[in-house]
Amino acid sequence: MIRRDNSTGWILISQTDHSILSGEIMNYWGNSDFNSPKPEDEVLFAVRVHDNGWDDWEKSPKINHKNKYPKNFLEMDYKEQAKIWRRCFMRYRLAHPYASS
Repeated sequence: MIRRDNSTGWILISQTDHSILSGEIMNYWGNSDFNSPKPEDEVLFAVRVHDNGWDDWEKSPKINHKNKYPKNFLEMDYKEQAKIWRRCFMRYRLAHPYASS
C-alpha cells in the first residue's frame, strides 16, 4: 500500500496498481535518448507484475496504531515485507524467470 498523506487525509494506491501503471509507462520507453529494454517482452512483463504478491495483503491492510491510517509498505515489519516480496518473485518463476530475478 502506498499512502500519500495530504491536507484532507490520504490517498491510497495499491502496490499492484502501481506496478501495472509502471508497466504502462515502460511501454513508451525507447526513443532517441533511451533504448528499449532487452529482452523487451520479459522486461515489460516483469515491471507490470513486480508487486503482484501484495494483492492479498491489500484487501485487508493492517492499521498504523499511531495515526489510525492503513499502513504503507514502509511502516510494515520487514519480515512481513519479505514474505510478500518472496511471493512476488515466486509467482512467475517458472513461466517468466526473468521476472523472478
